[in-house]
Amino acid sequence: MFNDFNLPLFYKNFIYYYLKDRHVYYVNEVLETSRQCYRGCPQGSVIAPIIWNIYINAVLKLNDGELYVQAFADDLALIIGGRTARVLEANTNLALANIARSLDSLKLNLSVQKCQAVVYRSIASQKLSKRNSTILNRKPTFKIYNTSIRVTDSLTILGIAIDNKLTWSEHINSLHGKMLILTSNFNRILKTDWSVNKNLIKTWYLTTIEKALLYGASIWVRRSAQYNNIIDNVHLDFNIPVKNIPSAEKCISPPLQIQNADFEVYTDGSRVEDETGFAVCILQNNSNIQNFLYKLKSFNSVFQAELAAIQHAANWAASNNFKINIHSDSLSSIMALKSASSRSKFVNTVKKDLSAANNLVGLSWVKAHVGIEGNELADQFAKQAISTGEELDIPAPRSFLNRKLKTHI
Repeated sequence: MFNDFNLPLFYKNFIYYYLKDRHVYYVNEVLETSRQCYRGCPQGSVIAPIIWNIYINAVLKLNDGELYVQAFADDLALIIGGRTARVLEANTNLALANIARSLDSLKLNLSVQKCQAVVYRSIASQKLSKRNSTILNRKPTFKIYNTSIRVTDSLTILGIAIDNKLTWSEHINSLHGKMLILTSNFNRILKTDWSVNKNLIKTWYLTTIEKALLYGASIWVRRSAQYNNIIDNVHLDFNIPVKNIPSAEKCISPPLQIQNADFEVYTDGSRVEDETGFAVCILQNNSNIQNFLYKLKSFNSVFQAELAAIQHAANWAASNNFKINIHSDSLSSIMALKSASSRSKFVNTVKKDLSAANNLVGLSWVKAHVGIEGNELADQFAKQAISTGEELDIPAPRSFLNRKLKTHI
């Protein structure tokens, strides 16, 4: 074997005496026993991996254009194909027989019970399938020493779960379970009375959770590259650090009502059959004198429409130096604007515009559908805006990305 690598004689002698007269000892309080060891490679030494690689290399020489054998320590992975299920079965069984004989010649035992196989169609084969199926109609039979190998829907190689549809869903699900365990351990520590340094928490995250999430990502994310254009043409809302928001814009508290206001403004957002719009109704002396109708994208939410309506009203007042009272039936929007912990870029943009309209805008909540004329008017025009309103682009909510990803997983 060493002659195949043209090793010098002194190195051969070194390995010979390194492996000669080896014994395994067992010692406890009662007895001491030993046994001479004729097989195996000494573990824990620096040179052991090199010796093992030299020894197992004979199996890797089986690689040719038809099959590919990959080894990691004492784990072997075989990749082989066939144009039909029957050809695949024949090719695989022939390759397994060659591997078994090669291991026998090295006096290595193969644990058939631990062997697993996963089968999937090639992309070209999927197109030829009537059902465009990624799996075979019948699981093929693979054998070693006349013992069948278990054919599974997925198997794990070096921590990466490969499923028979190559969707990587099995791996993502395993990551989800692993993250639940890790985060629960984090929470157990953080809920204690200890004063845990935030830099230490960040280090824990970067060295445990992030490493676990990204392990093997260069392999399983590659399959997901086809989803990169899911939101290519969509401007997505994002979170910004609260510490980067100026105090004047972070904590805003517009008055409920401006005295001697020039106009009373009612706003409302609506969503009908996956279409979203909003309306801003201007009232003076209980008369509707002007309306602004805007149609948003299908991915925008009612919450965003309500915020956009308030923003438009505030900007209208600021640009014309009007004093107005804005009445909205969206309590969640008003609470988000008054919250100092809102991190949404879009929400903070609305807060910034409200802050710029200081002393010009009052903001209050009104109950919906109780007969308030201005609110009923805004509700009617908001529904009309879905079909006839002027188109307006605002960022898509983060929930849109979640929905899109779920439809592709």
